[in-house]
Formats: sequence, structure tokens, C-alpha cells
Amino acid sequence: MRWAAVVLIILLFLPLISLGQDRPNPIRLSEQEAQQLLTDKIAAIYPAGATITDAVVLNAIVGTNGAVKSLDLVSGDSALTASAIAAAKQYKYKPFKTDGKAVEFEVQITISFWPAHSGTGAIIGGTISQNPVAGDKPVRVSARVAQDHCNVCDGPKYPPLARSQRVEGSVVLEALIDKQGFIESIAVVSGDELLAPGAIEAVQKWRYNPYMIGDQPVAVKTLITVNFILAKN
Repeated sequence: MRWAAVVLIILLFLPLISLGQDRPNPIRLSEQEAQQLLTDKIAAIYPAGATITDAVVLNAIVGTNGAVKSLDLVSGDSALTASAIAAAKQYKYKPFKTDGKAVEFEVQITISFWPAHSGTGAIIGGTISQNPVAGDKPVRVSARVAQDHCNVCDGPKYPPLARSQRVEGSVVLEALIDKQGFIESIAVVSGDELLAPGAIEAVQKWRYNPYMIGDQPVAVKTLITVNFILAKN
């Protein structure tokens, strides 16, 4: 009877063992390869009160449907990690296929954070005309130049509490726009605290044509002003 019980247990668990062995490991893609598959990127929000410049690096597993399944922290300041993870969870990719079949893939996601008005180089299209910053640092461009590159710039929804209290005004955001034209991170420069969430929610989804220097796309920083005006009764 004892041997029969052992055999029965082995037969019950054998399919589970085989299933685990048959499951392939996710294919590793470079960050540049994964960027070509990226369809939706939600900007990370620079935490209020933070003053650091840093990048948060996450290791992501992306499922066969293109959604992020899991994230592990690789490096980054603890003050920024929660915002980075909250944003990266919402990234969406085209399914990655091998031999015509969608498979999971693994990729590192890097999200850079720059405090508002941190020095990043010359203003392009503004009052300062110096040599643009080389390397990975973003180039600062004027709001006008950035607006000319924006191709998805939907207006904000009026926050209900601000509407009920008849709050109007402008919210100024500083945005880091990556080389693909996605907004990577946002910092609030000024504006009423009741209006700021509506401005952030709208701008997080904006999409730009890549800003080019010569034949190379570069990341840029710019100021974005979002106006809230109530309809007159």
C-alpha cells in the first residue's frame, strides 16, 4: 500500500513538474528594442518636496498581450521608486512575436527624474542661444518649440472639486520628453493644488514628434502651461 501511495503522488505531481519545465524563460530585449514596441507610456510624477536628479531602473516582465506583468527594482533613490513603479506598471507594448507566436519578454526600464528648473543646458527657441547639451542630458527647449512638436495634446478634464469651488488658473509643469516623444516624468512648478491633478492627468498622455539635433533624436525638457477657465454663466 505504501508503494502504491508513492506512485500515486508521483503521477499526480508529474504533470505540474513537466509544465514548469516546458515553460520558456522570457526573451531578453534591450531597452532600445523594447522602445520600438512601446505604444503607451504614462509619465512618472516627480514627488513633491524631492530635490534630487536620478534615474530609477526597473526590470520588467512583459506578457504576451504587451502588458507589464511584474517589476523588480534594480537601482534608484527610494524617494523616486514608488512614482517610477506606478508609471511603469501602465506601460503598454505591442506583443513580441517569434515564429509568429507572441511570447513574454524581459527588459530594463529606465525612468529619469529631474527637479523643476534644474540646469540642463541651453534654451532652444528661447532667449538663450548656446550650444545644446551633449550626451544623455536633456536639452531645454522653449514652450513654443515643444508645442510645435506636440501631436497628441488633449485638453484637461476640470477637477470636480475645483469646479465646485469655482477655482480657475494655470498650472505650470516641467516635463522631460524622451527621444521617442513620450513624456517620461513631470514636475509641478506652480499652480493651485486643486487644479494640478487635472493638468498632470492630461499631460501624462501627451505625445510629441521626436526633437532632432542633426539626424539624432534627443531628450528635452520644457515648461507646459495648462489653463483652467470655467464657462461663464
